[in-house]
Amino acid sequence: MALDGPVNVDLSVMAHMLICGSTGSGKTYQILGLIHQLLEKGYSVYILNMNGGADYPRYWREVRCHLSPDLDTILDTLTHLCGMRAYRQQRFDEVGDRCKDIRDYNRLNPWDRMNRVAVICDELAEMTDQTGEDKAIKEKKAAIIRCLTELARLGRNAGMTLVCSLQRADTEAIPGKIRNNLDVRMVGRCADTSLIPSLLGAGKTSDFAAIPLDVPGRFFCNLDGGIIFQGYLVRDLE
Repeated sequence: MALDGPVNVDLSVMAHMLICGSTGSGKTYQILGLIHQLLEKGYSVYILNMNGGADYPRYWREVRCHLSPDLDTILDTLTHLCGMRAYRQQRFDEVGDRCKDIRDYNRLNPWDRMNRVAVICDELAEMTDQTGEDKAIKEKKAAIIRCLTELARLGRNAGMTLVCSLQRADTEAIPGKIRNNLDVRMVGRCADTSLIPSLLGAGKTSDFAAIPLDVPGRFFCNLDGGIIFQGYLVRDLE
């Protein structure tokens, strides 16, 4: 909620999001609020979280969402999702020139509708940063990066949304080919503000400074030329 009303994002136009903020900034609650809305809208939600998903309600982890809690499972899930994207694109091509994306397909094939998919990459750096890793882990993380790059570049038409969260959005944590496709960017309180211009634009650093350090859930967003909003706290997530 911004000062002048709710902040809305049309995921069919701007499909992918980046949420950045240090510990205590309210990043986790912002993600939980987004997932709650995605589930209400009928999305299939895949949560990639190397910490076992402890921040998510048990009902979400075991029933409502698909949770991938370790590197191997995350890679398997992303490989499956890339295959889903390719299959959907093949179906669009089979329908013909009138079918450019999932909206066209569902309009032309109401008896065979495709649901939209959201992929929540919680603490992305743990899946992508290869610094100090052995060869086997580096290979797995390189494969994860390739899958995420494909979904970031090509997923929108197939109805697939990426939501990537992390504490520090440097190049080791989030490669440029992924970051360049995360159109919606929300930045909360950060210990290191040196990367903010690269996330929001050089002219937005002074606006970001208006975020109080002691107010969790307050974010600067690049929508509408730059706005500050307060995220919702959804109490009953079960």
